[in-house]
Amino acid sequence: MEKGVAIPYIVALVIGMVVVVFIVYWVYKSFSSTVMSAQECKAKFIDWCTLCSNNNWAGGSLPSEISNCLNTTYGISLAANSNCQTAKDKCNSFGVK
Repeated sequence: MEKGVAIPYIVALVIGMVVVVFIVYWVYKSFSSTVMSAQECKAKFIDWCTLCSNNNWAGGSLPSEISNCLNTTYGISLAANSNCQTAKDKCNSFGVK
């Protein structure tokens, strides 16, 4: 009787390694800081502006991630935690009335 490495154990080891690599990649992509794309930045700003418009431009503070991407991507300087009233003209330039 010959002794050898069992094929199912090799297959299980390969599958396990693939799963571990996938999990490490997923965790890295989930928790690494990524720069927001221009489209995502615009969409989040318009969403925030729409919320302000629906509340008659009262309350609401601009999240810092949106403030940072607006400054970087579009050259719009709005301070983080700006309220809706101070951002109204910027919102109008993105089509939110």
